[in-house]
Amino acid sequence: MTNATNSMENRRVGRSLHYLRAFVISGVVLIIGLLLSTTIGAVEGVDAKVFFLSLFQYDGSVEHLIMRTLRMPRAALGALVGANLAIAGLLMQGISRNPLASPGIFGVNAGASLFVALAFTSIYGAPMVSSITIPFFGPLGIVPVAFLGAAFGGILVYFLGGVASGRVNPVRLVLAGVAVSTLLASLMKGTIILQDENTDSLVYWLAGAVDGSDWNDVRTILPWTMVGLGITAYLAISLNLLALGEDVAVGLGRNIHVIRTIGGLGIICVAGSAVAVAGPITFVGLIVPHICRRLIGVDHRVLLVLAPVLGAAMMVYSDILARFIAFPFESPVGIVTALVGGPYFLYLTQRARIDR
Repeated sequence: MTNATNSMENRRVGRSLHYLRAFVISGVVLIIGLLLSTTIGAVEGVDAKVFFLSLFQYDGSVEHLIMRTLRMPRAALGALVGANLAIAGLLMQGISRNPLASPGIFGVNAGASLFVALAFTSIYGAPMVSSITIPFFGPLGIVPVAFLGAAFGGILVYFLGGVASGRVNPVRLVLAGVAVSTLLASLMKGTIILQDENTDSLVYWLAGAVDGSDWNDVRTILPWTMVGLGITAYLAISLNLLALGEDVAVGLGRNIHVIRTIGGLGIICVAGSAVAVAGPITFVGLIVPHICRRLIGVDHRVLLVLAPVLGAAMMVYSDILARFIAFPFESPVGIVTALVGGPYFLYLTQRARIDR
């Protein structure tokens, strides 16, 4: 009995050390990425020394101004957008029990993008995220618009994929997601074509970009990141039980519809806010949860900590790579995430087919 107890204790300690090691390494990788993000750019002389001086001895020089008003908010926004997309992917895969679920595939990003495009072209005719002020909502009005679009796309997939009826089929769900995403993307493109003027920046935004951001964008998305983390923490144990099967979760007193409703609200918050400030960036929400599970297992109580960190790191490094595509000109970060995520999505699709 004592040997068995000691063995269990050793396994528990070993597992905890493994988790801690994964968290520390991921955190260090993210910090290095953030530092690199603030020191790499078209303007020379804005380096790590300027970064630390601008933090503690700001003198108003051009270099310090570039660091504080352009590069720092860009790095922070990239990290928050990546964290939000990773949280959204983790929640979507958890509540749907589908490894292919992500905001970009299940219509959430496309819905949010369509509604934002409609708001820009139909209401304002000037597609600049930072300049939008919707009556009764104020300068953050673009976020509720994105929320409505994300909810619209997600609900369409929810019903067409059979989730509402309880007959969840992974293949049917993916097909519904692809169909809805394609439809909404087509409507969005039609909206842009019909708008003759002021669409250049909107087209660039739709590719997914964090350059040109400021601290207002960071303040816009940060509260919704906290909401997403809170919802994921609240649902962590329920998602663990749901992973064992709906019958098991119901037998242990969980309400599946409540879990999916709360999870859906969390997805709308984090994915909608990410799209509002950075555009529809794809595949981050798909890839990161899978990487996390390979590193630390399937316990959502641990995944909710690692996934945002790795999501932030993936976005930050993708943004760094995007700067070299047409250097010294800027390129959308969505190009890099698509190049990385597309092949991975095909790999997951092939693996799911083999498993069946």
